[in-house]
Amino acid sequence: MVDYSKFDGIADSDEETTEPIELGTTREAGNALFKQKKYAAAIATYSALLDDADDDEKALLLCNRSACLLAVDNVLQASRDAKQATALKPQSAKAWYRFATAELKRKSYKNARIAAAKAHALDDSAATRALLKKCKAAGAELYGEKVKAPRPSPTHVEAQARDAQLALERLRRMARDAADGKDAALQDAHGMCVYFTKLACNKADFREMIFPGEPPQRFDDNDLPGTLCEFLNDERYASSIKKRWPSVLRKAHTVLVGAKKQGEDAGETMPPEVERVLWPQIVAEAYAREFQECAHEGTTESVVELPSSVEALPRQACRALSLDADADTWGGVGCVVPNYLGKDWHAAVADDVARL
Repeated sequence: MVDYSKFDGIADSDEETTEPIELGTTREAGNALFKQKKYAAAIATYSALLDDADDDEKALLLCNRSACLLAVDNVLQASRDAKQATALKPQSAKAWYRFATAELKRKSYKNARIAAAKAHALDDSAATRALLKKCKAAGAELYGEKVKAPRPSPTHVEAQARDAQLALERLRRMARDAADGKDAALQDAHGMCVYFTKLACNKADFREMIFPGEPPQRFDDNDLPGTLCEFLNDERYASSIKKRWPSVLRKAHTVLVGAKKQGEDAGETMPPEVERVLWPQIVAEAYAREFQECAHEGTTESVVELPSSVEALPRQACRALSLDADADTWGGVGCVVPNYLGKDWHAAVADDVARL
């Protein structure tokens, strides 16, 4: 195991040197000079020893000389020495650490990040983790929005398709419970789920809002679904509904975050139990605003394929804000401070939901 506590120095041994060391005879002599901050003498010592050293020893000498060069702000040569050390001894975590440090100081953040990642892979430690984190943060700060988001992997696409299916299944249950008068949360949503509840509970409203202008005969002949429950269970519209999951998720997430920020500005924090109540209502209402378009696509197109790629979602959204768990386990990004606005949160969020 490499002792990374020595990365900020140059010593490669725990042995303490008590006797005076003659300049230019050993690597330990150079180490002692470095500790005394006699950097020029240390550089000369390491340089004199390079010609007769084998590859492993030469890699150590170059690492140590790189540290001296960094100390005197000769960053370019320090980077060259460290890079040469990695070539001589690719499995040396210390060499990669030195190279990452030099590249970071040169503001070559991509090389620094790659080198730091290799050092961390060779030996996990607090020092390598800290350096890797520092390299990543420096690059992100420099490039900001220019940093390209990683392309979603096939597993990410599959996960989104799964979440979309789970969202549809939960919508079906919510619509059925609302129609049967079983969902007390929807019935007492303080203006949150007005549109969704109206569609689920009133057949005439559903037909007028989702299929405006259609003659009653089409519903009587089962050519078109006559209720929200029938609509959500009709496979003609399922693909279109699932396709809208990323957009709905983003809208709902924006509403929730905005409401929490309003509370924070007022000195209040939304507790998890309030968020667990609000989140499914926000999602349902956001989805309800999409149903008319889904109906149009379902009646004019035979098949609506799911997208082959996924849109970039809020980092916490896929896991924390999906609908794949029971209401009691929805975690979201809620805070845990017990003081909150109570039902006032409903009114604050309802205002944003109404603008979806």
